[in-house]
Amino acid sequence: MATLEALDRLMATSRDQIDVSVYVWRPTAKTEKWAETALWERASRIPGARVILDPDGAEIRRYGARTSGQVLLYSPRGELEFSGGITPSRGHEGDCAGRDAITDALRGVHTTRTAPVFGCALQESTES
Repeated sequence: MATLEALDRLMATSRDQIDVSVYVWRPTAKTEKWAETALWERASRIPGARVILDPDGAEIRRYGARTSGQVLLYSPRGELEFSGGITPSRGHEGDCAGRDAITDALRGVHTTRTAPVFGCALQESTES
């Protein structure tokens, strides 16, 4: 949830500069309703963000994300500008190198391209 809160704050200052998609992993054996959790609700309240159901994490794998809360920033040309976390530790909000790196990149300054991600490993297999 901390990543979504940080993303919401980032969007409040940068919405006109970025398009945001939040991918929510769902086992294909489960219904869409399975993914409608508090996290889905919170992501849905971020102005301008698209929340996308990702059966078995196909899109997540395509982008190379390995941890929940991982944020990827791409340039308008499709170049990866940043990959990492935007929270200072697991479940905590506040200032951190990742959020600063995204803010810098949006201003055209590239100080950091990665930051630690404090989340759960993303599953590739179907859970019961």
